[in-house]
Amino acid sequence: MQRHHLCEVRRSVIHGWGVFALTRIPARARIIEYKGERISREEADRRYARKLAQTTHTFLFTIDEHTLLDGGRFGNLARYINHACEPNCESVQEADGRIFIEAITDIQPGAELTMDYHLQVADGDLETWRRDYPCRCGSPRCRGTLVSATTLSAAALERP
Repeated sequence: MQRHHLCEVRRSVIHGWGVFALTRIPARARIIEYKGERISREEADRRYARKLAQTTHTFLFTIDEHTLLDGGRFGNLARYINHACEPNCESVQEADGRIFIEAITDIQPGAELTMDYHLQVADGDLETWRRDYPCRCGSPRCRGTLVSATTLSAAALERP
């Protein structure tokens, strides 16, 4: 089990493994840096082309239009933070491209750390993306998918 002074990895009811608070974490507190190998989009496509044929699960985090962090290589426990439509954490990017996870609400000991992945649909059918990236957060306002609310809203406006 991976452990950090504020949190640790455990089994999650949301999905597989999750990250849970070991102590009270106040809103706006910086919790952990999201670590991983910095790679190009082309390298990410190469690495995950075969894997994505079997599963949609990756540990990729976008830094900018050219660079991603691959938490599957040289990553830490931050890669296990699950998505939720009403999250208690968010990612914050520093000017140097480093990504940190910060609390957006007070988090009690034992609570699972979650963030909205804001998944963007690059190409293809939106309904396929919705199906392939389901949300299991259980929130009363769950949108049913990891696809971002703004993408869903834009798609709704485009419908005839």
